[in-house]
Amino acid sequence: HTNGTREVLKTMLQEHGCGRDILLVSEKGEGKTRLAAEFASMLGYKANLFNLYKEMSGRDLLQRRATDPTSGDTKWEDSPLMRAAVEGNVCILDGVERLGGDTLATLG
Repeated sequence: HTNGTREVLKTMLQEHGCGRDILLVSEKGEGKTRLAAEFASMLGYKANLFNLYKEMSGRDLLQRRATDPTSGDTKWEDSPLMRAAVEGNVCILDGVERLGGDTLATLG
């Protein structure tokens, strides 16, 4: 690790210890996802990656429609965010800046 990476991880641990949520902001390709996954691993959490897109609705943040492979019926499955919450893990919201305010309000 570089000194900068160690400092960011240290700050993340402090914020987590205070019960605060963490938002990593930097240019594309600078290692935010890797850093978040490493943070989760350090604390014994599994990291669920959730790639977000502009057209997502609030419901999409919580569930997604899927087809049962056996019956062909439509069913609803928990999103990576909901799975992380239920399992007590970390969810990396990749691309959160793409979401509209109404969609983000679902998280509040």
